[in-house]
Amino acid sequence: MIKKFLGRLLGSDKVIEGAINGIDKIWYTAEEKAEDVEKARIAKSEFFIDYLKATTNSALARRVLAFMLVGQFMLTVNIWLGVSIYAIFNPSENLVAVTDLLWLFIGKFVTLVMLILSFYFGPQQFAKLIDAWNAKK
Repeated sequence: MIKKFLGRLLGSDKVIEGAINGIDKIWYTAEEKAEDVEKARIAKSEFFIDYLKATTNSALARRVLAFMLVGQFMLTVNIWLGVSIYAIFNPSENLVAVTDLLWLFIGKFVTLVMLILSFYFGPQQFAKLIDAWNAKK
């Protein structure tokens, strides 16, 4: 009744509806916020699943790179271990310096290995987490 009266007074019902919608948009309720968060979560998980599907052809390349890197890392660790054991029985300043240098290299190399392995194993693990999360809801 009041809406009709104001509509006639102002000349159009669309003006009143626009004003009501504008006032409604001022308040962002917790329910609307929860809906937006849920929509964003679903969009992120769908994007990630699409990304995984798009990059399935590069899985072989990632696997080869991961095995090459881990092989090199294990070779370096074995060389360090062998030189360290040799340095225990035949101590010299040069061998101690070499073992220290290899240990520093391994310390830097670990970060790279973990980063590469997270790229290799990460997408599959995140996909499992997303599937488990979506199954709960």
